[in-house]
Amino acid sequence: MAWKRELRIAFLFALLLAGSGANAADYWSYSLHQEQLCEPLDATAHHFSSWARNGGNNDLGNYYGSDAYGWKILCDATGPGVIGEFWCTRQDAHAILDSIRLRVFVDDTVTWVLDTTLFRFFGHVEPFVPPLADSSTSSFYCYVPIPFQTRGRITYSGQKNLYFHVTTLEFDAGTVVEPFVIPPPHNYLEKLDSLRWRFEHPWEPAWPNRTFQTHSETITLPPEGNSEILNLAGPGGCRRLLCPTADHSTGLLDSVWLEIFSDHHVVPDVEGPLAAVFGAAQGWHPYQSAFTGMLGDTLYLNLPIPFQSELRVEAENRGSASRNLTLIAEITDASASDVEPYRLQAIYRHENPTTPWQLYEVAARRGSGTYLGTLLDMRALNHNIFEGDEEIFLNEESEPSWRGTGTEDYFNAGYYWSAGVGDYDALASHGCIRKNLAQAAAYRWHTTDPVSFTDGFHMTFEVGPLDNLTGDYRSIALFAAPPRAWDVVDAGGDGSTLPGESLRLTGYGRSPGSTLAEVRYDGYVLTWLAGSGVADADSVLDVTVLLTSGLPSGEFPLVAVTSTGVDTVDAAWRHHAVPQMSFASHRLDCDDFLFAGDTLDVIVEGLRAGETAQPRADSYALPWAEGTPAADESGRIAAHIVLPSWLPARDFSLCAEPSFSRTAECSQLLRVRSICRYEIEDMVRHGYSYSSMSTLFAPDYAPTGVDEPWGRDLARVMTGRDTLSFVELAFSLSRADSFRTAYFFGRLYNGARVRMLLDGVLDVADFNTQFATPGSWTWLRSDTVWGEWHHLSADSHVIRVEIAGSNSPGTGLTVILDQLALFSGLNYTPAAPCTPQDLVIAPVADGVELRWRHVREDLLGHPITPDFYSIFRWTSSPDSAEVVAEVSGTDSCYVDRDNVSSPDCPVFYRVTARIEERRGSQATWPTR
Repeated sequence: MAWKRELRIAFLFALLLAGSGANAADYWSYSLHQEQLCEPLDATAHHFSSWARNGGNNDLGNYYGSDAYGWKILCDATGPGVIGEFWCTRQDAHAILDSIRLRVFVDDTVTWVLDTTLFRFFGHVEPFVPPLADSSTSSFYCYVPIPFQTRGRITYSGQKNLYFHVTTLEFDAGTVVEPFVIPPPHNYLEKLDSLRWRFEHPWEPAWPNRTFQTHSETITLPPEGNSEILNLAGPGGCRRLLCPTADHSTGLLDSVWLEIFSDHHVVPDVEGPLAAVFGAAQGWHPYQSAFTGMLGDTLYLNLPIPFQSELRVEAENRGSASRNLTLIAEITDASASDVEPYRLQAIYRHENPTTPWQLYEVAARRGSGTYLGTLLDMRALNHNIFEGDEEIFLNEESEPSWRGTGTEDYFNAGYYWSAGVGDYDALASHGCIRKNLAQAAAYRWHTTDPVSFTDGFHMTFEVGPLDNLTGDYRSIALFAAPPRAWDVVDAGGDGSTLPGESLRLTGYGRSPGSTLAEVRYDGYVLTWLAGSGVADADSVLDVTVLLTSGLPSGEFPLVAVTSTGVDTVDAAWRHHAVPQMSFASHRLDCDDFLFAGDTLDVIVEGLRAGETAQPRADSYALPWAEGTPAADESGRIAAHIVLPSWLPARDFSLCAEPSFSRTAECSQLLRVRSICRYEIEDMVRHGYSYSSMSTLFAPDYAPTGVDEPWGRDLARVMTGRDTLSFVELAFSLSRADSFRTAYFFGRLYNGARVRMLLDGVLDVADFNTQFATPGSWTWLRSDTVWGEWHHLSADSHVIRVEIAGSNSPGTGLTVILDQLALFSGLNYTPAAPCTPQDLVIAPVADGVELRWRHVREDLLGHPITPDFYSIFRWTSSPDSAEVVAEVSGTDSCYVDRDNVSSPDCPVFYRVTARIEERRGSQATWPTR
């Protein structure tokens, strides 16, 4: 009797399309009618997940407490609302899954409406059956709506912990919702049948009840060429955009870009390569989803694109070969009053490589709208990139209300798609288009759980478990949002302005003939450059203004004074009153300390074309590495600086002094240090034996309330088998010098005794990393563990971590290593006191000031108290050094007012802790 079910579905679907029963709590409407995503959503999304509450990467088994039965709570939402999406991991056999149980509570936390096994809930018990509830790629997923009036809760019982997330939608107070029951009533099942039909036919377009016309155009794009391909008058709606092509190459998909404009906007609503716009990331891999996919040789974009006055599509060939392009638009008939209030908008991003320790930003936007989903293309050398979590900030939250548990988890898969990409991975609402080692292209469309926002949206992904890895990432995030009243485009394209930069303002929906009198920034009237200031027949105002010198720095309102009133164009436009300087270190480290020999990538903006600039760290002139660069036509210098060895160890304010413009400011501190610090997780494993090593997030194992400075919160854990176990880690030095090593270990109950060697030379004979917290993985960082002095060349070096034996209670062979620090020195005697650490030498008004940190122990670690400090000074050779002063052993500062120097003759200093005559290290200051 299958034909009867299909007849029922077809009849009901037609009924639903006619709009029967629509109301504020009709959670079926946006799932069944994609065009209704272009209406404001009367619901607020809430996200529950097993994210690590301490901010680490341990996202397994973190629940929302336990109920009266002792079952773990996966979500507990207040109503009226609906559970729209539910996902958890699956990695066990059916026998184990049948021992794990789920309960669903609706409006009653005492009596459940459903109690079943994890396996049966996802695909094996009505109404939770395919295609809305099933398993794929090591995970379970469910899109079956579970409505509730006052409370919606899911609980869990079982020995295996879960990775999970649940999304609920909460409606306005007073909304009436028919609660979910088992068995479901007939009207619920009829709508559920229609939703199943949508999931089984994801390629079906929007507005199926409207008549439509097909518009087709074919063009040839020359290399680096662009052309308008479609220009259609409104009002209307594009229910589907098609791109038929026999060319399945990445050359076409990646090099040809589309720009989709609505209603005469000068900034495209949607922009990106064909690979992103049509969801063909990482080449041609056929699939069908609710928003994008392929039907034979035709790519489709299935989202509705409403427009009031115009729909325009432009194409650009960014490749070196000519490309043929055909586009087909299916345009529905509509009156002006029928056009939906929202527009399809997209944000395309591409970053290659991503920057370690900086989140990959999927989207950031102001205002209101509905987030519809993301296509993410990830390519790297290490599949641990998939450990990165997503975060979503809604309505200018200071903390994200949406926290994920892993990259593939957001896309409703599990364990890096380890089960392979099969038939179930091309679903209506989620899927993995391609997966190969550390490369994947995946999509997640929020068809049953769209995310509305009223005052801003911001979404990021970590790249790797702690955002410590790098890769080639690109994405497109899709939104339905109100059409923009104004577009603002600065000449530099970075969303801010500098003195002398032009700004184009375009206003829409203006009364034809209405005028723009002036544009103001923080009350200042901006200079008019171009544009008539009169709204044309298409209701568009278009002018260009100039931001001259004298305007204040900051974020201030940008307003347009029109004949109909005052419009806020941008509530907080960013302007820099002076040129700007920024820098980034070539060396990818986890802190912001820099050392002699480090290379800085420097950018100076806001200069005149052809102008040069002198970088300075306070009063020190920093030489450019490759000759003096000049600003390009946009007033930008991009060049390099290598930090000189004579720069003192301290924090500096940076600037750049141009030939003609005002001094370029830099908001970053240049933090120069004489101590070389290496984060263990960044060191390359050189060799190992009878051991394993992993990188862990320190707070995962730190006790509550401990506030130790753990660097960037990472450490490495080595687990050995016996005293033959070792790990070798390599690091590089940019300069030769004498160094004393210092190590920072993690102390824990099963910590081993450890031995350290540097380049094969014994450095630390025996250190016990154990401390007494039985039966716990709680751990604390050790105090500084000092090694010996070594003269090291500017080359690669290897530290060797050996397990010397078990700890005193004999409980384990585990070593946690956090950091290696190298303290520099020159001309040392092993039995002599150390030279004062952190010697800083800097000019002052009446001479040269020396500051140092007190000596507390000699080089062997024996405690000492200096009687006094001797200050030596020389100009050419240490052999000619003379004592210029002796100060008390309690002093840590001296000003030399007799300094004799010239630009060609730097002065050198040495400070020595004196109990008896010793030798210490030196620091230099090149005088000017």
